[in-house]
Amino acid sequence: VSTQSTWDSILNQNYSNYFGFTEEETHELLVKANISKNLVQAKEWYNGYIFGGTTIYNPWSIIKFIKSGGDVAPYWIHTSGNELIKELLIKSEKKKKKKKKKYSALI
Repeated sequence: VSTQSTWDSILNQNYSNYFGFTEEETHELLVKANISKNLVQAKEWYNGYIFGGTTIYNPWSIIKFIKSGGDVAPYWIHTSGNELIKELLIKSEKKKKKKKKKYSALI
């Protein structure tokens, strides 16, 4: 995926609601969980994204917020790390070495 196409999808309103929960969806979820009174808190903590002009809530944090009964916390902490990147780099390096051996055997 090119950088240009990635930016086009993030800024395009046609795709904006696919990057997390919209405000309407978040409100509906909080109503179903009987914690709609906590919408202001959820908005203050978890709506840090705007894609294509649409306010988007962090889905991981909203789910954790609902499961906690409406307790705000920095749920996004420790949700990503470098382990996946490290693993991919190691696999890539191993593949590169195998290809190098394969090609050097041809010479």
